[in-house]
Parts: sequence; C-alpha cells; structure tokens
Amino acid sequence: MTNTWLYKQLFTNWKKFEVTYVSILILIQLAVFWIVPDSLIGMISGVTGTLSLVYGMKGRKIAFIFGTIQCLAMTYVAWISHAYGSFAMDIFYVISQPIGWFMWGHDQATHRFSPASRKKLFVGAFVAWLIGWWILALLHGQLPYFDSINFVVSFIAQLLYILKYQENWSLCQQQPSLFYAFGAISRSTTPAYK
Repeated sequence: MTNTWLYKQLFTNWKKFEVTYVSILILIQLAVFWIVPDSLIGMISGVTGTLSLVYGMKGRKIAFIFGTIQCLAMTYVAWISHAYGSFAMDIFYVISQPIGWFMWGHDQATHRFSPASRKKLFVGAFVAWLIGWWILALLHGQLPYFDSINFVVSFIAQLLYILKYQENWSLCQQQPSLFYAFGAISRSTTPAYK
C-alpha cells in the first residue's frame, strides 16, 4: 500500500508545517461553507483548488487531478456569474490539466527566464491585458478591466506552470499593482461606470 503511486503522491515527504498549513486552509474553506452554505460547488472548488495549488508547489502530478475538479466547478460558477473572461480562462484550465499531466511526466527539469526575457514577458502581458479589456468591454462583461487582467495573467501563468517555469507566479505577483494603477482609468471608460 505504501509503495503505490497514489500513496506516494498524496502522503510522502510532507513537513509538519506543510501539513498544518494545508489543514488550516481546508478547515477554513469548510468552516466558511458551514457558516454560510452559499454554494456547494464553490466549496468543492475551494478545497480542490487549495489541494491542487499545494501539490503543484510540491511538484506532484496529482495536482492536475485536483485542478481538473476545481476548474470544472469554477467554469460553471463563472458562466452563471457572467464573468466571461474567467469563464474562458476556466475552459483553458480544464483543457490544460491533461496537457500538464503529460508534460510533467515527460520533462522533469525546471526552467528559468533571463531577466531581459522576464521584462519582455511582462510587457507582452500588459499589452494582452489592454486588448482583453477592450474585447470584454465590447461584450459588456462584468468589470472588464478586472476580468481581463485575471484572464491574461492567469493564461500566461498557466502556460508557464505547464512548462515548469519557475516564473509562473511572477506575473500573479504583479496583478495587485496593476489593479490599483489602472482601476481609475477603467471606471471612467467602462460602460458599466458611465
């Protein structure tokens, strides 16, 4: 039993801090659902998303199984919420899960960008965000500036994650500063705010 692939993926090489941290995150998800039972699908998405993230950080392929469940749930939530950028992103996530499973099974090396390449990646992401913002505003989506940055940054980060680039989180770290910097512009040009 302890030599099976599933056992090794789920239970080996955990530090006490990691077990405590993951347990707290999952208990918070369950407690919030117990206190405010708003959405069973949302709770399932939260728990499986947490597990996918943690196992992904540990470099375990099982992350893609939890990721598939989380992505299917969030695709539904995005659709009923009319968050079209998030919906498109979640479709991409669902499709990317088996691709990531395959890629992680064939390429064990982790990759890095040079500092110059990182700057080009950021500039490209910024331009893509502006284009996405414009398209989502034309579709009258909810908060197109927010939905667009979520879509663009998440799309690029997911591609980097599948290809095992260490920088897959670096774009996500830039998201909050972009929200603040361009939120005022968005409110003045987005149809929902006119």
